[in-house]
Order: sequence, then structure tokens, then C-alpha cells
Amino acid sequence: MHNLMSLDFQESFQASEQDENSRLDLLLKSKFPEYSRSYFQYLIENGHITINGKPAKKRSLLQEGQLVDVNFIAKEILKAKPEDLPLELLYEDEDIIAINKPRNQVVHPAPGHSSKTLVNALLHHFHNLIRLDDLRPGIVHRLDKDTSGVILVAKNQKAHEKLSNAFKDRSMKKTYLALCLGHPKDQIVEGAIGRNPHDRKAMSIQDGGKEAVSKITTLKHKEGYSLVQIEPLTGRTHQIRVHLQSLGCPVLGDPLYGAKKLNDRLNIERQLLHAHKIAFKHPISGVSLEIVAEMPEDMKVFENRLL
Repeated sequence: MHNLMSLDFQESFQASEQDENSRLDLLLKSKFPEYSRSYFQYLIENGHITINGKPAKKRSLLQEGQLVDVNFIAKEILKAKPEDLPLELLYEDEDIIAINKPRNQVVHPAPGHSSKTLVNALLHHFHNLIRLDDLRPGIVHRLDKDTSGVILVAKNQKAHEKLSNAFKDRSMKKTYLALCLGHPKDQIVEGAIGRNPHDRKAMSIQDGGKEAVSKITTLKHKEGYSLVQIEPLTGRTHQIRVHLQSLGCPVLGDPLYGAKKLNDRLNIERQLLHAHKIAFKHPISGVSLEIVAEMPEDMKVFENRLL
């Protein structure tokens, strides 16, 4: 076993017939079990893995005979450690937890965010979380750093599997609140979403993207601003932000898809998007649950100011 803190080293292998159509990050995790999947994703994203001499992509599917070169590099060692950070608990039983995540908090450790994450806080307050992943114990879904609101956490493997499947089969009903520019009215937005070819940090509506559907209801509108409720019927990266931008109604404060000059003029410190409510069947008992996180104070301030 190589020590991650040693000097860089390289491993190479040729994809076998058994490796055919394997996803690269998963295959590497199985071939080198001393390293985490997130570590291989880090290597891929930073160009340290090649296939036949060309930079690999995270979702690359291997073909028999391809040559894979892996440059193992020392990087910031990421390990989720308990930290005494505040948590707003919305719900807890023996199987699941629901937290009201504050703005400006990353969900789990990642390069550049090794501490003060939601996971660090969870590990301090709960000592029985299932650890299917070194960095994401119990985590079933995520919210952007600047998006506040309800996030579910599983305490055991069965709950984790059931909740994960509920997100995949769209039986989770999620409701968000956003303050946005313009007047999106009431409509269903259908716009396939994929990685923006001109900006790897951004997503965009494009042919060949993944199906994405959002139901938008305008709750308040006044002089160029709206408070809207959004039900994402699919779960694509940045879906709500991209769909509202496509209507000419970006989320106020959004640093990636928003109107920067307006955000600066209004002195908005974060995107005014909140995961308000989630309704689902309990993964073990099957009882219907609805968990609500009230709109945070910073959004109420702008709602009162603009509407």
C-alpha cells in the first residue's frame, strides 16, 4: 500500500475485458481500495489520470485494451472529523435526521473545505451515523453551499438505501422558495440541462442534456421582483437556478447565474434560495412525513424590502 503523503508515483494498467464499460472512478476505487472514490474524482478533475494519453473524465466508461495512467499525488488529506458546530434539528427518530442547513455551509468536506461542514457538525452531535463513505456519513442528497433549508440524513444502511431510491424515483416532493428578478408567473419549465461548454462550473439548458422539469408558482410580485415557489420534478445540478435564469428571472444574489451589478447594488450576500419543505414516506415505517424549514431571516429582510 502506498502512503498518500509520499512523493508522487504513477500506476498504469490496461483495461481488461472485465473492465469493459466500467465507470472510471468506481473501477479505480475497486483496484486501489486504500483510496476513496472522492480521491480518484479529485485526480480526474485535476487532470492526473489519462486514458490512452488523454485526460480522463469522471464518468468515462472504459473499453478493453485502453491504457490508464494514474498519477497518485499528495493532496490535502480529507477526513471528516467531529466539530462542535451548531445544528438546527427539524426531525429525528431512530432511522433518519432532518436538519435546517444554514447559508454559507458546505454539506461535506472537499478540497478547499476540509472543516466547518454539515458533516463535521453531524459527527459531533450524532455518534451512530452509517459510514458508507469517509466524507459523507449518512448524507443522501446535497444543497449548494449558499442554499439554506431542509436536508435529510440517514442513520442506517436500510434508511440510506430507501431514501436514495426515493430521490432517484422522484417520489420525494421538494419545495423551494426563491426571491428572483422579474415575474416568472405560474408555469412548468422543461429544459434539458448539461454542463456549460464555456464554463465548467456552470450548467445550461442545451440539446442533449438531461431531462429537467420545474414547476414554478409566483407567490408575490411587485415592481420587478417576485417571491416564487419551485417544485423541482427532477434533480439536476443547479436546476432551479438555471431554469429561473432561462426565464430572465435569476435568483437574487446568485453569483453564477444572476445579475451581478444588481446583486451588488442591493447588497445581497448570498443566493436567496431556500429548501423550504420536503414530503416523503418514511424509509422504514412508510408513514407520510412533511418536514418544513421556515424562510430564514435574511430572505425575510429582502422580501419585506422588495415586496
